[in-house]
Amino acid sequence: MEYPLIIDGKRAGKLNVESSGLYTCFEAWTGESDRLLRVWIHGGGRCAYLGVMQPWSGGMYLRRRMSRRESADFPEYIEFASNDGCSEAGTAERESPRSAAEPQRPGADAERKEWNSCPYPAPIAGDSAELQWYRRSDGTLVSHDGISSLIALPAQLRHAPEGAVVSRIGTGQYIIFRY
Repeated sequence: MEYPLIIDGKRAGKLNVESSGLYTCFEAWTGESDRLLRVWIHGGGRCAYLGVMQPWSGGMYLRRRMSRRESADFPEYIEFASNDGCSEAGTAERESPRSAAEPQRPGADAERKEWNSCPYPAPIAGDSAELQWYRRSDGTLVSHDGISSLIALPAQLRHAPEGAVVSRIGTGQYIIFRY
């Protein structure tokens, strides 16, 4: 079944849900984004967290394969997915068929305000040489900039993808991601 994915109040992608034997496969995709996108599934007045989308093939993508036990807290009837979390107030004004008269979960506004004040996605330092990088056995580098962890993947690029942070660290060229 296919459902709309709503990003910042606009229909911007799709959520595909398929049964695969004893598992349910959730796949969400949308266009390019310059920030971290977390995905929640909404339906029947309930909400459940699905995961974080990753850059993939010019857009953002998330795939989760879950057993019945893992997906037990998910809504029985899915209406849509969004990056808005479980705030009833935030979803009532969206493209959802739910009415605004439904009761709001206590404390949802305070949680939402706290979530929006989070420093993500903070820009990655332009001069990555200032950071202390640690080499892992697979050739990647990891660091911490005081806000979150950074990972640098070795890159031999003809041109940098739009929105990518490419930096020279030591003698190599790397694409840097925040997580």
